[in-house]
Parts: sequence; C-alpha cells; structure tokens
Amino acid sequence: MPKVTSRATATSKRSASKSSRLKASGRKSLPKVATRKIARKRTGMAGRHAAAELERYRLALESMNLNTYDWDIVNNVVYISPAMRETMGFGPDQPFSLENWHQFVHPDDQPLYRAALMSLLKGESARFDCEYRYRARDGSWRWIRQHGLVARGRNGRAIRMVGAAGDITDLRQRERAVQSAQAEVVVAQRSVEQAREVMQLVLDNISDGVVLADNNFDLKFANRHFAEFLQIPAEIARPGSSAYDVLRFLARRGDFGPVESEKDVERIVQERAAIIRTPGGARYERRMGDGRYVELNFQQLADESVLGLYRDITALKERRRRWRPPRRPPKPRATRPNRRRPKHWRRATTSSALIG
Repeated sequence: MPKVTSRATATSKRSASKSSRLKASGRKSLPKVATRKIARKRTGMAGRHAAAELERYRLALESMNLNTYDWDIVNNVVYISPAMRETMGFGPDQPFSLENWHQFVHPDDQPLYRAALMSLLKGESARFDCEYRYRARDGSWRWIRQHGLVARGRNGRAIRMVGAAGDITDLRQRERAVQSAQAEVVVAQRSVEQAREVMQLVLDNISDGVVLADNNFDLKFANRHFAEFLQIPAEIARPGSSAYDVLRFLARRGDFGPVESEKDVERIVQERAAIIRTPGGARYERRMGDGRYVELNFQQLADESVLGLYRDITALKERRRRWRPPRRPPKPRATRPNRRRPKHWRRATTSSALIG
C-alpha cells in the first residue's frame, strides 16, 4: 500500500532539509521576523529613493521656470507653480484640485486624458505624456502638453505625481499649417500627374513623334512614336533618360555614318547635339534604315529646353516623285496683218486727190 504522510510531517521534513542545507553551506538561518524587517527596510529604502528622484525632477522643472505641478495623490492635494497658474488662468489663492481641473479639459479629450492617467497610476506606463485641449482664461480652447512621473509606496501604489505642462497651441497651429501645405502639395502633385497622364495620352495618339529635353538634355517626356520613328529601345526613350544616350545609340548603329571608335561616337554626338540645340531652331530630313523618310524639327525654348517633332514624310516624298506637271498646249502662231491696200481704195484716194 502507498505510504501516507500528513501535511505537518511534510512541512517538518522540508524545514529539516532546509536547515541541513544551511548547515552544509555554513550559513545561519534567520528568523521569520528578521526576514520581514529586512524586506520592509528594503522597500522603504526604495520608496525614499524614488521620492528623492521625484523631488530632484520637480526642482529641475522649477529651475527651468516651467509650468510645474505636484500632486499628493494620498491626500488629493495639487500644487501648481505660479507660472502654471498664470497660464491656466487660476488666481493666486484659488484652490486647485483634480476635480476642478477636469472641468477645464475639453469634453472630447477627457476620455483620452483619463485613460493616460489611469495607465500611469496602474503602472502600465512609465510616465504620463498627453496632449489635450483646455479652456483658457478668455474661454477659448487651447492645446496643452502634460508630462509626469509618479512615486509609489511600499505596496506599489502611486502616492505622488510630479510633472510639467506647457501650452502648445502655436506649435499645433504651425503643424496644422504645415499639414495643410503638405496636403495642398499632394493635391497639386496629383493634378500635375493627372495632367501629365492626359498629355501623354494625347501625345501617344497623334501621328507625329514628340520629345522634350530640358536644359541638361534629359528627356522630360516622349511619346511612343518618338521611339518608333527612331527605332530605339524604350528604356532609353523614357522620361529621365539622357538625349545624349539616344544620340550615342544612333551613332553606334551607324545612322550618322561609319564609326571606328568611341572617340568617333562622341564626336558625332556632340555635333548632332549642337545642331539640335541651335538657338534659331533646326530642320532636316533623314532616311531611316527601313527606307522611310522622317522630317525632324527642333526648337529651343525660352528656358533652353528643346522641343523635337518627328514626322514621317515617306508618302509625301513618294507623291512628289510620282507627280509630273501637265504638258502645256502649244501656243497658236500669230498671223501678220495684210498691209496692202485694196486697188479700189487707191483709186478712190487718187480720184479724191484729184478732186481736192
């Protein structure tokens, strides 16, 4: 049968084993009363240390002439500095307590304020930090930021709270102005993007190739016909690419004549760039590798950016080649008038003469 022992027997055995371990280690066991005294002494020292730290914190805040407060939580007595009284609109002799302070907190911000305060008192947060609205002396609602630390007693309960509060209405207004400006920038950027998308859609649906390069010769926009006319990869024809890279690609491909080295490529690139950036504009025709003829028009704008237009004129060239002017009909030969006088006219003249 299993052996049954009483609770008292088990407790005495544990005590005996503990005392034997203490004897083996050479240490002496302390009475329970002494152990409790040591624990209370340590708790008291920790409480006094926390209170001293809190006092140093309060003195540091007051030395900086801040709006300080000191709340005796046990007796529910709140001390506020003269600077804070003046800021909050309290008279020098007007009593101040947590209850009448709640009357100054905006109704919409009271749940947030109470939740932050309870979190600190319960030990869920290490410090109090809350921004809320309060009613100023003139009746208007202003913003305040409040900080605080607590000291706790032996049982861990908060017994004192020290901190500072400051009016941040101007800071809030500046932040609101910055946020409003940022929102306007976002709206403006969205409008610019929408306008750019619309412009890109329009440019992609016209028959000509269109490209715009800024004063650094970087592409600002280009429609799909631009890459199709020049037969170049899309990655070097997208906005942000350099027009010099487009010219290098064309030069290496031999569009401007044979090249033997990179030195020749760079020379051709600089020559073509100079033509494109001619102040008065440039216009010329090129025959592409597939046999098409493209007319290129470049115009330098006021900000030194360059607008380029590419138009396929192959059909126009073909019509001009096939067209022949109609043959003009021969002019009729001009007949000379008969200057000989009729005989009867001469006789009449003679008779007249004779008569006259």
